[in-house]
Amino acid sequence: IRRQRQMCIRDSYAETLTGFKWIVRPGLADRSLRFVFGYEEALGYATGDAVRDKDGITAALLFAELAAATRADGRTVCDLLDDLWRRHGVHRTGLWAKRFDNPRGVANVAAKMAALRGAPPTVLADRAVNAVVDLAGSGTRLPIADALILEVDGGRVVVRPSGTEPMVKAYAEVVEPVGRDRVGDAERLASEGVSALLDSVAGLMEDGADL
Repeated sequence: IRRQRQMCIRDSYAETLTGFKWIVRPGLADRSLRFVFGYEEALGYATGDAVRDKDGITAALLFAELAAATRADGRTVCDLLDDLWRRHGVHRTGLWAKRFDNPRGVANVAAKMAALRGAPPTVLADRAVNAVVDLAGSGTRLPIADALILEVDGGRVVVRPSGTEPMVKAYAEVVEPVGRDRVGDAERLASEGVSALLDSVAGLMEDGADL
């Protein structure tokens, strides 16, 4: 008699800072759990912990395997994505960045971040700002960093300076529920929401003269 052993897998998710070095980071999650998959904003993926960094080769192989298995079932990976969106809502993200190339570029970036901290917006793109999380202070779930998280209705915006260039970056995320199985409508609304949030941030960062 062949007995099948069943393994109970406990789902776990850990949020980290933006940047490839944070994808696989010891100590951020329960060490008793096995790292399976991680990703970052700039299309960086890590599968397993053999390579503790972005690894497009193994990610591409796993995606090819997924596509082949899905095709054998008469479906596509887009069908799987639609299934996820129906369950969790359409997640859309976007990036806005502004360079300060004049001689006081770094000072300008610092001034923009200080102004945003001193007077954070209460509304972004007609969405109420429900919370402002300053990662430069202690008491957050993430490591200390020069970044602000603006939690808005149905999404959020993260603003931070670049670590290598005189540049301010803003990352927007919108989650749009799928109603009446109208995935296309939810996609459109989510994309419009991300664009509107980034336009609002651009307006905040561009107000006022450079130093």
